[in-house]
Amino acid sequence: MRITLALPDSIFNPEFPSTAGIKHRHSTHLLVGKANHFNVVLTNVSDHDIHWIEENNSWGDVALHFEFIDEHGKAYIIEKKPAIWLDNGSTYWTLHPGDPVVIEVCFGGERQGGPVWTGLPDLKSNSVYGTLTAIFDFDTAEFDFPRPVKLWTGHIRSEAIPCSLTASPR
Repeated sequence: MRITLALPDSIFNPEFPSTAGIKHRHSTHLLVGKANHFNVVLTNVSDHDIHWIEENNSWGDVALHFEFIDEHGKAYIIEKKPAIWLDNGSTYWTLHPGDPVVIEVCFGGERQGGPVWTGLPDLKSNSVYGTLTAIFDFDTAEFDFPRPVKLWTGHIRSEAIPCSLTASPR
């Protein structure tokens, strides 16, 4: 399996004057807000089908997380806040060789009365510059649920992408 960050290009929009000049430091500028999204792409690079846990259940929901290392070397683990699941089936994707799955991520999203993602750097005053890495960890031994097929287990990391994180203007 391979995991890739699909980050948007730099935003040079006159509506957001604070973004001007960011390209001098990083080629990708991520706005963190409810309307700002980016993608993580999981690809089956093997020569056989892989059954991959979906994120719409408690087991798959916590598998994707991120590491952001700021320009001073401070590491932030950005992960989903645990949710309360009322309908929690162990659903999965079947990925044929070469198949991708695209997961849309919004660091500014909310659910169950709070933020979806925790561990972000403080973005109240400035942009934070660094590198962002997507990480997918899944080990079926940690979870007790019915498994109709053998699910992929393991740990994969994307390439670290230089970027800046900024709170979205209101």
